[in-house]
Amino acid sequence: MGYTAVESNKAPVKLSKGIPGPNSADWVAQGCVSAVKDQGNCGSCYAFSAISAIETEHCIKTGELISLSEKDCMDCSFREGNKGCMGGHMVSCFEYFESSGKICTEEEYPYVPKYEVCKEKTCTHPFESPVIDHHRVISKDAAELMAALDLGAVSIAIQANHDIFRYYKDGILADPTGRDVEEEELCGHSLNHAVVAVGYEFDGDMESPDNFILVRNSWGSKWGADGYVKMAFGTLKFGGTCGLFLDPSFPDTN
Repeated sequence: MGYTAVESNKAPVKLSKGIPGPNSADWVAQGCVSAVKDQGNCGSCYAFSAISAIETEHCIKTGELISLSEKDCMDCSFREGNKGCMGGHMVSCFEYFESSGKICTEEEYPYVPKYEVCKEKTCTHPFESPVIDHHRVISKDAAELMAALDLGAVSIAIQANHDIFRYYKDGILADPTGRDVEEEELCGHSLNHAVVAVGYEFDGDMESPDNFILVRNSWGSKWGADGYVKMAFGTLKFGGTCGLFLDPSFPDTN
């Protein structure tokens, strides 16, 4: 885990034209999501979420999937508010790469689960202009998140410290209470973990239990369904299942 909230002066973008008809997106199936990674014993989830979103955005635009460096964000974005293994936010990563104008590849700046002095300048073949802008998505709105996912991967935050998420194995993760009462929902909405949404299934009915957001975690491929989880929409006024609709954002890249 390691997500920490940040204030932003950017207004969320309006993307949808209302509730869509039956639709889906799956950037994993399109070959634009890199292999599941493992953050280890380090609160660096924000970096894994942000980097995955950047990788997918670049792949969609160019057809080239490049594994980029989470360590570059972890070690180098302190001025933007990130704190290495002590937590951070995806938007702070996007802002850092907007200003730096480059990012190292995973090969040149490999991940280790600890903070180190920034080594970005040692990369001989950095990826240029990795982020040219970034956007917030309207909170608590499934139509808006689906519209964002039609464009690419979206960094999101969830509450991940309850058993319902920690021990997920397969199927659609949904709060089993069936109650519209915030304090009784077992998954929670106190955001503490960043992940990346990489697809969705929607049957046209917002109340359908078959709807889900496809999420890639950063706890290795042995967690969940090969590192992924399908998360039910849940109760939107509370932010959805585990709070997944509360803080979405995504980058623009070249």
